[in-house]
Amino acid sequence: MANPIPPALRLRGVRLAGLLAIALEGEPAPAFGWETHWNDVTIVPSDLADPKAPHFADYAITPRFDGPPRPVDLGSHRDAWKWRSRLREGIRRGPNFADHFTVITWGCGTDCTQVAIVCSWSGAVFFPRLLGALHVANVHDEVLEDGTLRFRRDSRLLVAVGMPNEDTLLRGVSYFEWTGNDLRPLFRVRRAWYK
Repeated sequence: MANPIPPALRLRGVRLAGLLAIALEGEPAPAFGWETHWNDVTIVPSDLADPKAPHFADYAITPRFDGPPRPVDLGSHRDAWKWRSRLREGIRRGPNFADHFTVITWGCGTDCTQVAIVCSWSGAVFFPRLLGALHVANVHDEVLEDGTLRFRRDSRLLVAVGMPNEDTLLRGVSYFEWTGNDLRPLFRVRRAWYK
């Protein structure tokens, strides 16, 4: 296919931006390629760098569980039966959090993730009351690259980026400690939502 732009007008990069700046009489040239849609409510990488925020090492544990996980105990929580396929599929991957627990997630709509935690020793299912779902709208791409739920097998710390339980007052970066049957809030970097 032939280029529809005449050769005399085929300029690249800085030369084109410079010409546009001159044509706009001192106005800054528009950005090409990467159009930004971030604004003052976007959760950005610096929100995860608060010096007061806890670190995974602060809640370190030594993983001891070694073996296959037990089957999901669908009677351990009233909502477990409803999500039985997701839970059974997730537990097969084995523990990924706080030694013998498995964090399992699945979609619950646009920009939404539902969360359950299953014990590999007993098969017990926990739906954290403070993080039953996580809404992740308006999060910077660099933050999304590392995930909106961050956890490790050798730590009881779980970091959630977004709106826990879709509550705009809780929006930001939330740090939780796993107590063995629920998440306890530790710290939050707040980010406002639209008014």
